[in-house]
Amino acid sequence: MKQLKTSSKLLAGFTILIAVIGLQACGETGPGRLLEPDALVSKLSGMFHSGALAGCRVLVTLLHEMIREDKKIGLASLCLGGGEAVALVVKR
Repeated sequence: MKQLKTSSKLLAGFTILIAVIGLQACGETGPGRLLEPDALVSKLSGMFHSGALAGCRVLVTLLHEMIREDKKIGLASLCLGGGEAVALVVKR
């Protein structure tokens, strides 16, 4: 049970797109077929509009500015709402 809790914490920021059962490129039918393009686009567009990548943008911006300003240490912080927040210190 402890391993399941740890795994769920690691996957908290990720979205899993599960392959479907259907006709594959090799001509066989079975599990492993990619989602149809319309289904894939709708799932991905939901991810990008929900703010799920906001933390990634903060980190990339921090790294870019550290390189541009030739800084060795940087700090990024995010307010998560509900009284929660996270901070990350990056060292080059």
